[in-house]
Amino acid sequence: MNNDRRVVITGLGVVTPVGNGLETFWKNLVEGKSGIGRIQAFDTANYDCKIGGEVRDFDPKNFFNNAKDVRRTDRFVQLAMAASKMSIQDSGVDLEKVNRDRFGVIVSSGIGGLKTLEDQFSVLMNKGPQRVSAFTIPMLISNMASGVISMEFGLRGPNMCIVTACATSNNSIGESWRMIKFGDADIFVAGGSEAAIVELGLAGFSAMKALSKRNDEPERASRPFDRDRDGFVISEGAGIAIVEELEHAKKRGAKIYCELTGYGLSADAYHMTAPPEDGGGAARAMQLALDHAKISPGDVDYINAHATSTGLGDISETQAIKKVFGEQANKVSISSTKSMTGHLLGGAGAMEMAACALAIRDGVIPPTINLENPDPQCDLDYTANKAKDSASAATTPPWLRLRLRNRHRASRLLRAEELELLRAILGKHSAAKSLLSAIERVRVRDLSDGGMGSIELGEGSANARRMSVCVAEADYVDPDGVSVSIAINVDQNGDLFEVDMWKVVFSPLIQYPNSRTIRNIRCFSVEDSDSG
Repeated sequence: MNNDRRVVITGLGVVTPVGNGLETFWKNLVEGKSGIGRIQAFDTANYDCKIGGEVRDFDPKNFFNNAKDVRRTDRFVQLAMAASKMSIQDSGVDLEKVNRDRFGVIVSSGIGGLKTLEDQFSVLMNKGPQRVSAFTIPMLISNMASGVISMEFGLRGPNMCIVTACATSNNSIGESWRMIKFGDADIFVAGGSEAAIVELGLAGFSAMKALSKRNDEPERASRPFDRDRDGFVISEGAGIAIVEELEHAKKRGAKIYCELTGYGLSADAYHMTAPPEDGGGAARAMQLALDHAKISPGDVDYINAHATSTGLGDISETQAIKKVFGEQANKVSISSTKSMTGHLLGGAGAMEMAACALAIRDGVIPPTINLENPDPQCDLDYTANKAKDSASAATTPPWLRLRLRNRHRASRLLRAEELELLRAILGKHSAAKSLLSAIERVRVRDLSDGGMGSIELGEGSANARRMSVCVAEADYVDPDGVSVSIAINVDQNGDLFEVDMWKVVFSPLIQYPNSRTIRNIRCFSVEDSDSG
């Protein structure tokens, strides 16, 4: 494995019970809106569970070039195609300019075409084998999502499907990370999809006693970590990411949501469906991810928990977090977005990875809703019922938390391309290099009225000598042709160097979250200054 190859996320697409499209999905998560309701796809009168997280307002014909392909694909493939098109569009990748021999697809499903299986079995039983569709097998096999997506976009790189139940789309993204590290490809469409809200799916999970029966209160049914939880809520949907090698992304001027730095997987070797109480397997996977990333538990600000709202699972995951994070477990912010989306099964992990990327982008941690009576055995910070600013959970000392201040209250984390700019500036000056490890936690206030703002660094020493480290100019690729000038001043106080002020002039107005990338950076000489 070439550890020098860094891997980033450059595009995201989601089709979910809380919204189709990235910004609708994220807005509803942050606002704590549930996507759970009474199942509309079929009559649930004879079922103990009558609720689920269905994708609404979805027309698959909008996402296929050939209308015939809609009739020849199961719903899980249709959802995957929609999210894939969204992610490719979001990434800005020009398919005519990339090497599609090195553009792979790992889009997976834990169950596959369950509706197709159900329908064609009915045909077999009622009309005989001669009436079964010739598309039955292609429509139901789990790897057909990857196959159809590769054909739709002409992507000829590595193509595969991973079937690992609820971990399916996590593994899809993780293995795409691994393949890029190995040099097998430069870019992937990766994630997962599931469409198991069919009669057989609901009956099967109900027979396992896995589903919530809170039918009279669908929006309150999924309640991870709550004492009164009674099972998970089955949902459908897809989450897709464009996973890309960093230099490949930078060369084409891509915006970057975040970097993938670690990936871990393990097995409990314990029980067919139940996790061990001590969370041993989950703990090993988390520790492996931290080891790959070369970070410590104290560097983690947020965990998007698997937490499905089952009696055993939520306790086991809590124990796993405690096992890995130790005394940091009570300091890290955790939430389960399944409290709003329900459980997308094979599509869950990628959708939740998208939530993590957006949490990084905006500096906001989505809540765990319906957490009204915490389980005594689930005693960590689960971001109960209301989203919060991620800075409140950061373990960074206050003097390292930079904020761009003006009269607006909205805030977000610096985007990856802005972090790269700040790193480039600071990296040219040895006096500032000690700050580089903290750059990921820089926060920016939204300057939605344009004008000038300043990043302030806590309360510096009154006697500190202000040293102007550099002035840099950056040209952003922006629909409005935005030019951004940045000045950074560093206070010198013994061996401690603190960024005191960062002035950003926007001309013309930047409307966040417009995508933009840095074209060039010009750094000038260091000057000492006594002026404020």
